[in-house]
Amino acid sequence: MAAFVAHALRKLEELDDGWTWACRAVELDHSNLFAVVRKSLLGVLTNHNAEVFAHAKLHLDRQPANADEAENLAITIVNGILAASRIGTIAEAVEVFTPLIVRLDHPNLHYNSACMYALAGDERVWPYATKALATLKTTADFDAADFDAVRADPRFAELMARDWDAEKAALKRAGVKTREELSPEDFVDEAKLVFGAANSERNVELERAIDADVDDAAGHLVYCDWLQERGNPRGTLLLASQRCDSSEQRERAHARVSRVGRRCREPRGRVARRVRARDRAQQLDALAARVRGGARVRYRLGRAQGREPAGAVARDARVAGGSFPALARRARHRGPAPSSTTRRSST
Repeated sequence: MAAFVAHALRKLEELDDGWTWACRAVELDHSNLFAVVRKSLLGVLTNHNAEVFAHAKLHLDRQPANADEAENLAITIVNGILAASRIGTIAEAVEVFTPLIVRLDHPNLHYNSACMYALAGDERVWPYATKALATLKTTADFDAADFDAVRADPRFAELMARDWDAEKAALKRAGVKTREELSPEDFVDEAKLVFGAANSERNVELERAIDADVDDAAGHLVYCDWLQERGNPRGTLLLASQRCDSSEQRERAHARVSRVGRRCREPRGRVARRVRARDRAQQLDALAARVRGGARVRYRLGRAQGREPAGAVARDARVAGGSFPALARRARHRGPAPSSTTRRSST
């Protein structure tokens, strides 16, 4: 009963009396998480920050029995983090609260965990900021001073630039939990697509600007706007592809293409071009690590594609003759490369 009185007094904004009743409720039944969370909440509202921080630490081993208890425990830790930021004990808060934060993994904890890690200069700010934006928070919430220390970090700018509403809708449409599992098609709301006569209108100048710097998101977004203004559905599809893309996902390009392959679809567009380019780069790097000399690397890659060395490659091979005599002899005696339509005999 005392916990409900404390709750009612908070609603009436009689905070000091509410704090007194909340303390009494916890004394009567310290296992009641509803009473526990009333005390932590009224404590931060009345600036009893040291008591709130100590109070939160008493419940680190609690195992919530249901969703309501999990929410109350999460909010108790949230208030403990806020109190710690006010009394300068963030380092201790990171140490004592992190195991419970990981164990609960509760949406109500993500944002304040990100605040705590940002204040502590801890790299765990990034996964928890991402979780907060993907669940309950918006980019406006990250205007808080707690994030001033990481605001200049490019990763912060990237998080703020993402369209989180579109991403949440895509996750729901696809029935998956993480952004890495999404494909561009998941960002398209078919109910909003307008079908009509084919529209082949293009802007060659904007396309050239994109080709000049394919990784620059601004060029793609400008073209999206241009197409959408003309009712061209390609604008919607291009925007969906851009929303799906990120530096984080480019690092996982191979894994994503693998998933696409398992769904019997071939990678297309920018994803396919990047994967092909990355495959070529990795092939070259691996070969260069095994042999010495640029001429020999290029020669082996050329032979793998059915070509003989010619031009600059042949010259490099002759220069490298002292180190690679067999390669130099082959380059001298075989002559120019066959035409692009001619293949070497399999014999």
